[in-house]
Amino acid sequence: MDTIAFLQAQIAQATSRADLRQKVADVVNALNAFLAALDAQLDQAPELFAAQNPNYFEFVEALPIPSLDTLVDTLTAPPGNLTYASNPAIYILGTDIPVNTPTSTGGAVVSYSVAPELPAGLTFNTATGAISGIPTVVSAATDYTVTAVNSGGSASVNLNITVNDAPPSGGGA
Repeated sequence: MDTIAFLQAQIAQATSRADLRQKVADVVNALNAFLAALDAQLDQAPELFAAQNPNYFEFVEALPIPSLDTLVDTLTAPPGNLTYASNPAIYILGTDIPVNTPTSTGGAVVSYSVAPELPAGLTFNTATGAISGIPTVVSAATDYTVTAVNSGGSASVNLNITVNDAPPSGGGA
């Protein structure tokens, strides 16, 4: 298996950003060990090494050596399949709503955004994408675009929200 295929296989198995960092660090360590072994061969028999590996010096000098953070950011899978627990979501004016949370596949989401602005009284958490609160205005069914972002890309979902007026309270005779 070549180095790129090995790296891709490691990335595909990552279950979190921390796990991805560890897997990339393992690959970088393996590459460093390989280069150290080549350097040891070079030190022991420079003429023989040069004859067997004529492009080694050009290869090593041309290697871009990014930081681990840069590698992880570059290799992070974009979010995908963004969905909400309740979609469409129908709420009642003046009633505390159950928190509506998103889920997605792919890499860990760094931030969320929503457009247009949610109805008054509803709060959007840009770190988690959760929607909570007590709606204070009636609102016809409206599509809101929620976007999840990480260094690998983004994913969006249309979330349909309706806020209905509270039913009249009983009590007449």
